[in-house]
Amino acid sequence: MLPPWATILISFGSAILTALITPFATSRWQQRNWQRQRLADVRFTVITEVNRLAAEFETTYLFKDVVETTYESGLMFAQAWMAVTAQVKDLFSPSTYEAFERMFRHIITAPLFSTQDIRNRVPRLTEFTKVRETAMRALYIEIGILKGETKWSRFKRRFKK
Repeated sequence: MLPPWATILISFGSAILTALITPFATSRWQQRNWQRQRLADVRFTVITEVNRLAAEFETTYLFKDVVETTYESGLMFAQAWMAVTAQVKDLFSPSTYEAFERMFRHIITAPLFSTQDIRNRVPRLTEFTKVRETAMRALYIEIGILKGETKWSRFKRRFKK
């Protein structure tokens, strides 16, 4: 058993040590959480833009003779896709980027195929819809909106064995 003065000294020392360590630990923890939240916000903005551009592609190219549209902003559309592609490559994992790139390749090669023939349009539309759903699901899984194989679940699974 410790003498009373030792207990008081240990309590006083731990209180001072805690008071000195807490501001440094808390500020780093807050900074890390802020960075994660900001990254999630930026990723969600990119996902929203990808979704908008994919929908624009569907309505203006795949359905251009069904829906009455005058699509004259092809250069701006291509520039927006290039910008979003760079953001997805930088902000998401390589596996998510691969799923996105399949959709991007589908859009880039679309002018090589005619959409005026209904026999050609239906398979192309079905294929694009599947590729788009896969890409969007991969993007949403990575930011945690949908359930899936995330980094955290892979990390937990590794230690469950």
